[in-house]
Formats: sequence, C-alpha cells, structure tokens
Amino acid sequence: KVYADGTGDYTGLKAAVSATPNKNLVSLGESVTFEIQGDLVNTAGFVDFNGWTTDSTHKIYIKPKAGLECTSIAGASGASFTAGTSYLLAFRNNHCVIDGIELTGGGNNIYQAANTQILNCLLHNINSRVMIDSGAYAYNCIFYNCGQTNATTGYGVYTQRATLEKCTLIADANHGGYNGEMIVRYVTSTTPVHSTVLYNETTGGYDNYLNVTANAASDYNADSEGEAPGTNTFTVTQSDFVDYAGGDFNISSSSPLYTAGAGGLPIGAAL
Repeated sequence: KVYADGTGDYTGLKAAVSATPNKNLVSLGESVTFEIQGDLVNTAGFVDFNGWTTDSTHKIYIKPKAGLECTSIAGASGASFTAGTSYLLAFRNNHCVIDGIELTGGGNNIYQAANTQILNCLLHNINSRVMIDSGAYAYNCIFYNCGQTNATTGYGVYTQRATLEKCTLIADANHGGYNGEMIVRYVTSTTPVHSTVLYNETTGGYDNYLNVTANAASDYNADSEGEAPGTNTFTVTQSDFVDYAGGDFNISSSSPLYTAGAGGLPIGAAL
C-alpha cells in the first residue's frame, strides 16, 4: 500500500519499488500490486523497475485503492502520480499494468514500455513528452498538455509501434514541435489503432504526423485533420467533447462519435 497520507506501507512509489529491488516474480510464482492512494509526488529520481523479472503471468500492477480510480477531470481522482524529474516510470520492458491512475508533472516518457499495458489512465501536463513505444498497449486513456511549452523541437504525445484502443489524444496550442504536436508512428497490422480520437487544436504550422505503414488492422478512428488511420474514419471537432474548454475530453453523448464505433459504441476514451 502506497498512501500519501502515511496510513499505508509507504508514502512514495519510488520507495516502495526500491524496497524490493531485483525482484524475480517468475521464480516466486507471484505478481505484485502497488496500491495507490492520494497524490504521490516523486522528487527523488524516477521510479525504476530495472532488475525485476516478470512474464505474462507474473506481472507488476500499479492501481488505485478501490473507489479512487481517475476520471476525465484533472485532480478529481483520489490516486495520482506526479513525477518530479526525468522519466515518468521506467518499466524496463517488464510485464506491467498501470490502471486507473492520473499521471502528471515533470519527467517525460514511459521508458522501455514493451509488455506494458496502460489502462484507463489520464496523462496530462507532462513537461516534456509522453512516448509509448515498442509494443506497449494503451486502452481507454486520455493524453493532453504534453510536450515542452512553445517548443520548436520535440513533440507532445508520441506513440511508436504501440497499440491504441479507445484513446483520446489532444495536441494543444502551446506544446510540441517536430513539424507537429502529435506523432502516431509505425501503425502496423500488429500495432493498430482502434476507436481512437486524435484532435489537434491548431492548424497550419502544427500538424498531426501519422506514419501509418499498414491500415488494414486499424478502424473506427477520428481525427481533426482528415488523417485518421484505417477504415470507417470520422472527423472530430471541439464540439464533440463534453467540455473542451473545461478540460473534460470525454466524448459527449450528443456527438455523432458517441455511437460511431464498432457495434455502436463510442469512439475515444470514457473516464
């Protein structure tokens, strides 16, 4: 139990992970869960799972205490992780599941995320970038305000060789670079994009960069610039969100996208 108020076993995620270094979950025949309560502010370097041994059966779980799952509104959840410096989390390609957590603060990417599942999370106001890479899987997540403020280089949300399903990516006017604020790269038949919203606040100088090498496995996506990957594609505008100005990026029940997905389900995240 990692509780910010001191009522658990640890008050910081880094301390909890560091207390059991080089843990071999496979040989132990078990998984481990870090249960979070409150806003865990990390100021002592990044949380690093280097040296751990996991597999598809024996995993690392990071999730909130029951009833404290994050919502689509920043600060409204009872379980969040604010990174102070460097990486958000260094998973080192371990089999990890992070579910229902609000992630924010300094730092930049989720490092070495192959075999990582990022589920039902809100990621925002990250001062460098969010990079989900190398076979990671993101489901029902919202990403916004990521990237260096007024940067001319770098980028905001960057996914590469990752599967996105029911996610919402927002590129805002003040973050990003690299010819655009959002990069969805190397979308292939094994790392497709499904039922995902890609909205760019600006046009012209900033652009979505979609390096799609295989569309066949991607479908039911919506994009603000007519570039959604795959088949059965749609266009998204600010009016499709519950409250864009107020920072609620769930798709509104009055939007055509709310029933436009496969089986009449909504496109985009629903937190």
